[in-house]
Amino acid sequence: MEDRIKIINSGLVKAMEALKEEENSETRNVFIQELLNSKLIIPSIIKPEPVDGKVPKGAVMSFFSVKTANNESMLFLFTGADELNKWAPAKGKQLILQNYQQFKTFVVGKNAQYDGLVIDPYGANVTVRRGLIEAIDKSLKPMTVKQERIRVEQEGLQPAEYASPGLYAALTEVMRRHENIRAAWMMQAKREGDKMPTLVLVVNFVGNDARTVFNMLARTANEFLGPGESIGMMRSTDRVAAAFIRGIKPFYQKGIDIEEFKRQHASENQEK
Repeated sequence: MEDRIKIINSGLVKAMEALKEEENSETRNVFIQELLNSKLIIPSIIKPEPVDGKVPKGAVMSFFSVKTANNESMLFLFTGADELNKWAPAKGKQLILQNYQQFKTFVVGKNAQYDGLVIDPYGANVTVRRGLIEAIDKSLKPMTVKQERIRVEQEGLQPAEYASPGLYAALTEVMRRHENIRAAWMMQAKREGDKMPTLVLVVNFVGNDARTVFNMLARTANEFLGPGESIGMMRSTDRVAAAFIRGIKPFYQKGIDIEEFKRQHASENQEK
């Protein structure tokens, strides 16, 4: 679990470091994107204590927070065990792991208890106030993620022909910040009944948490899809995907930075 949290939050940690070094629109936007993709640790005290992982009925849960000079109450969240231990040992505490849609409810909504969040208070010490969360939620484009098996017609997966350069660049920027993503191919499939091919992102990554990886990439891709457009995602180890990407050059590969990618993509467009 500890290693999985590190992988999930590696991009957020880098984004917070960049934000503390220089705060501008770019570093703020990267931080927000990574916050949406994160899963953070919330230490708590639960009495009576859970038994076999189940919280007893009527149990009382309390959390840890700090008061600011403006009397704001900020909830503690941590990106990993190392950051948690900078504050206090985990012994005697129950550690809750939550994603953005879950932990934001401590700050916004009918059950809000705090004025904001403080992430890694004894490390990067980044605060996220209620106003920012409300602004993030207001700007989010509605997205539906469905798990379905992609059925392809006889021609199978083919290299994508119409994906926008912005989509490639955004996905590359997100993937390069996540150590578990190794490579990616942009393909397309003509599904039965569809007039236009559907984009299919094939991803090579380490670990078994496909849902988290795909949801993260779907949120990024969602900003570049038009009305009615969709994108499918497959793991590169999938038998069908592996057969069709063989011999195809990935558009993203760990170790190639985003500027190099942009230069390559621009030259390929000029050749076309």
